[in-house]
Amino acid sequence: MLWFWRSFYQLRYLLPKRRPLFVLNVGAQKSGTSWLRATLKKQKICNLGLMKEYHIWDQSAPKEILGTEFNAVTSWIDEAQASLRERMLQDEDFYFVYFKNLISRECRITGDFTPSYSLLPEDELRQLTRKLVAVGFDVVVVLLLRDPVDRCWSAFRSHYRDLDQALPTDGLVEKFRAFYTSPPAIARTRYDEIILKLRRLGTSKEIFESKGDVSLVIQGYEQMMRGEVDAIAQALRLEADRLTNPQVYNASPSQSLPDREVTACVSFFSQTYAFCGAQYPKITRYWRNSV
Repeated sequence: MLWFWRSFYQLRYLLPKRRPLFVLNVGAQKSGTSWLRATLKKQKICNLGLMKEYHIWDQSAPKEILGTEFNAVTSWIDEAQASLRERMLQDEDFYFVYFKNLISRECRITGDFTPSYSLLPEDELRQLTRKLVAVGFDVVVVLLLRDPVDRCWSAFRSHYRDLDQALPTDGLVEKFRAFYTSPPAIARTRYDEIILKLRRLGTSKEIFESKGDVSLVIQGYEQMMRGEVDAIAQALRLEADRLTNPQVYNASPSQSLPDREVTACVSFFSQTYAFCGAQYPKITRYWRNSV
């Protein structure tokens, strides 16, 4: 038996060690990013750092589609978070050092859950992913999809909640229509364009070098709320039952949207509905709307 154990230990040191995982959650906004982070944060093998949304790289996103999101970042972070973020902005290399230092023998998963990273140009996303691989991570790019009408309606209501204002009673439909047809809302809801951009990241051989890997996970918000988390669980090398969490985060005030405006919004995003229905039927079967 001595030869067996000697061979076992020799083989163990010859096998490649698994690299830690970096979860790059690029959206979609109002589609469960807070829920996913809070659920992962409960795991002992996860250390996600001081913040949910670090907002380091989205400064370069086009301002016409970023909207006011970046300007509002400092309104909800404390002194320690502000200091950390300022250091990352002054020294971009510190971003990678910080997350690398969160990894330990007990912790093998970390990440940044900034939805507006989906707005970054393709080349900048590729550069970010390549740097994460270079410092020693396997990168899991996560995009959460929610029924486009529901996503827009939730974001619209959250806008007024964040302003500590009630939803307008006069001109509600017109204001919502102006919201979902605005460049920031379109950029966040055109999942078809975001997905095609993320898929093209894999065309760079620099990303898929042998020492590291990048994977793309598309998960439905409605799926997650029903406990169907197999796609993310597999990518993160977790058992699916560890990704259960009945709590709801950042809920917006509830109010119904008139049916005629639901129909108009579905029509406006018809290309997105058609793309997702064809590519991800297991996700869209839970959407309330379709084309």
